[in-house]
Amino acid sequence: MEPLFKDSRTPPEAPRLYRDLADWYPLLTPLDDYAEEALFYHRLFETHCRRKLQTLLDLGHGGGRDAAHRKTAFAHTAPGGVALFQPDFVFETFEEGTESGGSDREGRGLRYLEWRWLPEGSKDRYVTDMAYMMRDEKGKTTVIHDRHVMGLFPRSLWLGLIEAAGFLSLAVPFSHPSWPGVGTEIFLGLKPTKKDGPGSLPCPSEGERL
Repeated sequence: MEPLFKDSRTPPEAPRLYRDLADWYPLLTPLDDYAEEALFYHRLFETHCRRKLQTLLDLGHGGGRDAAHRKTAFAHTAPGGVALFQPDFVFETFEEGTESGGSDREGRGLRYLEWRWLPEGSKDRYVTDMAYMMRDEKGKTTVIHDRHVMGLFPRSLWLGLIEAAGFLSLAVPFSHPSWPGVGTEIFLGLKPTKKDGPGSLPCPSEGERL
């Protein structure tokens, strides 16, 4: 039997959603679904950024390479600026479960079932099995299974790595109507200015909720 997790030194093949099925992605999570989230993120930047908000750099990385992205985030964040890191889960908050959804657009439709589970003995990875039902413009429906192997790390590791990149770290509570009962957090990296000294940054609030 082929092992569930291959040698970590061998880069895993990206899920099909990021390769040959990429043009179906907008039907998986329609743009309108992100409006409430985007407003929450904007409030975070307004609250914690200590300079005028001017530009935003998105370093989304479904395929991984997280360490390189933290270094890039620090290099591209101006002093007084903020970097935002949002893992789907940390080890302490992970819950197995299922989700479903999808949408229709321009004659095509997609529905999905997501099954999220933790393999026995795994402490740093979980599996998300995705089943897609895709209907094309001619009415033909195709069903595809796509496996995503996801990283799962403790909260302390996230905060420590953010600080190792040069940021001051801050954890902010986050909840979303689509995931009731699942506690998650967003991690912020606050880039110090030359004027900052020990204790000079404003004390964080208890956090915000969407």
